[in-house]
Amino acid sequence: MENEVYEKTLDFIKENPDQKSDIKGSIEKVKQRIKEHPNDDYYINFEWNDVLVENRKLKKWLLSGFLSMPYKSSNHAMYRFIDMNESIRAIDEFEKIKNEMEQPHVDRPLQISEGIFDCIHGLDDVKEVMEMALKADKQVHVALWGPPATAKSLFLLELSKVENSHYVVGSSTTKVGLSEVLMEHKPRLLLIDEIDKLAKHPDDLSVLLSLMETGLVKNAKHGKHNSVTLNTKVFAAGNVNKLPAELESRFISLTFPEYGEDEFRKVAVHYLERSEGIDHNLAEYISDKVYKVSRDVRKVRHIARLCETRDEVDKMIKVMRKYSDE
Repeated sequence: MENEVYEKTLDFIKENPDQKSDIKGSIEKVKQRIKEHPNDDYYINFEWNDVLVENRKLKKWLLSGFLSMPYKSSNHAMYRFIDMNESIRAIDEFEKIKNEMEQPHVDRPLQISEGIFDCIHGLDDVKEVMEMALKADKQVHVALWGPPATAKSLFLLELSKVENSHYVVGSSTTKVGLSEVLMEHKPRLLLIDEIDKLAKHPDDLSVLLSLMETGLVKNAKHGKHNSVTLNTKVFAAGNVNKLPAELESRFISLTFPEYGEDEFRKVAVHYLERSEGIDHNLAEYISDKVYKVSRDVRKVRHIARLCETRDEVDKMIKVMRKYSDE
């Protein structure tokens, strides 16, 4: 019952913030009545004129579930707070939430590990841009474009290791709503894969535009309106840059070409050695075999995690060939 009173009071105040002071003031008056008459339980009950709140408001409190009516006649109605302490706790919580909504969300500086992108082969100029964006005091947003399994996925993967980063897939954000994700996690880094798919949804697009331009995020759920100001940087990836102009202009856009054979092998071997701890000779063997059946660098990682010997690699490649849909 205690938590139920807390939740009902908090829900009511969120929907009717103008009545918060009336509820708090009424509780204080009832507590004063009890203090003045400690041995008389009658004074825990009150009429509207005892707390100077109109009956129409008291009836709303009654319907909301944190007030009861122990007595009613044709001329009088007596009310009682079900649990004054829990209602006061709800009021205090609302004040805390309200302050968070009204003040910009402040975070400590991002903690970026040295050599955060060392597992990625080459692209030193791109790494420099990414690190500059991470260290910038104000919002800077970067979008990476290119065919599947180029380095853009690796960049997002390494960024996901930064504290207070949050990863989403553009095709699935509308299941919960981007604004709700941002309100809940308050990320310093928002990592969006398949951003071109997210941008097709008007609600998520408007949320993202506001976040990137002003940091302001608004969320309306079940008739309740919340807002928060975030210092969030957006790093995104997609195959083809078909973003609406108003969104594309907010990004530094970098486009990667498809890997040639030599570059594919260098990238794959570098990744397997640095991130998966694979022996150099086996890493070269895996990279060579995978390239013959797929241009997807992620396949290299899958094979490396399944196979410890060249024979096992050959068996997996054989299965991939047999069941390939290409």
